[in-house]
Amino acid sequence: MPHDRRALRKDKEDFAQVRHEQRKQDRKELRAFLRMKSGYLLASFAAYALLYSTASALDECMATINGPNGVTLVGYFPNGDGKEITTTVKTGERFIAAPPYDQSEKAWRVYLKSGITGRIDRDRLRLLPDEPLMKLNYSESKRGWRKAKSKQVTENDEAAWQAKQHGVNYYDTLIRASEGDLKAMARFDSLAEFMDGAAGESYHPEWWALFHVMGGENFARYLKAPACKDPGRIQGYFQHCRN
Repeated sequence: MPHDRRALRKDKEDFAQVRHEQRKQDRKELRAFLRMKSGYLLASFAAYALLYSTASALDECMATINGPNGVTLVGYFPNGDGKEITTTVKTGERFIAAPPYDQSEKAWRVYLKSGITGRIDRDRLRLLPDEPLMKLNYSESKRGWRKAKSKQVTENDEAAWQAKQHGVNYYDTLIRASEGDLKAMARFDSLAEFMDGAAGESYHPEWWALFHVMGGENFARYLKAPACKDPGRIQGYFQHCRN
């Protein structure tokens, strides 16, 4: 029995390590995706359409499946719980495709309209560089915020923990900000000075999700509001993702 307990404990430790590494990879990939888009944001937040202007085939662009049959994709929601999701990408379905970070790999990164991201082999993709980039669905992020709000904040959730230390309910603030509450936006903005290290790795990508959930018009409204003390600092959050 002691041997069984040790084996079970070892299995749990191994599983926890795998989940930790998966979350690190998720954050890395999301930051890379943010780098692809941050240039548009820095050019003009108010000009929301710039986010979806025509892209170069050497970078991210619209794509569809090459061939008569769909593709089974094993992906995940970047701001979700990290669980794998299996879905079928149908023939004719549009999505965003981007080359792999490692040029020796065959699989390209793909971002579905639903918000799911995964990889598909390059030979199964037909690139559509002349089509404008579509808007991604980040509603899963908001569902994740609502779910996290109902749980007790622990040190494992670095950004929410830091916010709690300064009297801010992290997920409640995100939810209210996503609904156009300018005071909540200002409060979330004010947390930046406390978000270093691992907390910053979670906090900064939330701005990209928040931008998509609340919409470009609401985001621009905040930048022009008295509650936004320094619009340039907002640009810095997105610039952070490029470094």
